[in-house]
Amino acid sequence: MRFIVVSLFAVALLSNVWFWYKLELPKIQAASLNQYTCSIAGVDRGDTFNVLVMMPTLAIDFAETLCNVLTHQSDYSQVKITWRERALPSVKELLTSEYDLLWNRAYVINGLISNIDDLYTKLGDSPGYGSYWVSTNKKFPLSSTELMPLSIGLYDNQMSRAGYLLPIRNLTEMVGDIEQLDICYYPSYQKLHDALMREEVDLIATFDKLFLEANQDQINSQIISQNIPIGAWFLNKQLRDNNELICKIANSLSIFSSIKFDLANYPKGCASD
Repeated sequence: MRFIVVSLFAVALLSNVWFWYKLELPKIQAASLNQYTCSIAGVDRGDTFNVLVMMPTLAIDFAETLCNVLTHQSDYSQVKITWRERALPSVKELLTSEYDLLWNRAYVINGLISNIDDLYTKLGDSPGYGSYWVSTNKKFPLSSTELMPLSIGLYDNQMSRAGYLLPIRNLTEMVGDIEQLDICYYPSYQKLHDALMREEVDLIATFDKLFLEANQDQINSQIISQNIPIGAWFLNKQLRDNNELICKIANSLSIFSSIKFDLANYPKGCASD
């Protein structure tokens, strides 16, 4: 009798499990960690204005700025910005004009597609940036002898010019074999900055002037290299005759500081040096 009861219970349990297994539950879409979308006020229907950038810095602010200035641009109902740190747009994405506006290094975009000028118009270049040595407990300049016992923090990305390539070249010039040095690698600039402020390392390399300015009373710094080209802005050529839209994009790009515009690609009076 006991065996029969247990068997019936097991059958009921398995039936219940099978019911929930077969039940079609609504699928939950996980929000992407590298995208942000905002709605354009006053526009109920329309296309999405798609933007691709190389890093998350100011990406959300830029999207919100575009949503504000495109309020009366009836072709669009929302702005979606995607950031891929140091990742390339695919050839397919470029050929199908998936993005209305994109930001990447000009030589990278030109290298992907030979006829890129048939697909995108270069609007302008972002201002160059610098690479800096920063320390909380050492004063610059440092000699090779002073450098040897120090713990050095670098960005763990071999494609990064400011956080890896230029500092490695500078260290090699100073000491020759960098295997002699105590170098720690960090997965992000934020972790690199945190390590320095906690004094886990004596010295780091960074490009972040905001970090330098915010901590200027606690740190010393020295330039490694300056005027490093950061990237250019490209507009989908299907939009090149939309003067109103181009002007609004130009105004929004001011959030990234002094963009050097290619004035020939702008309506007169829309942008300035």
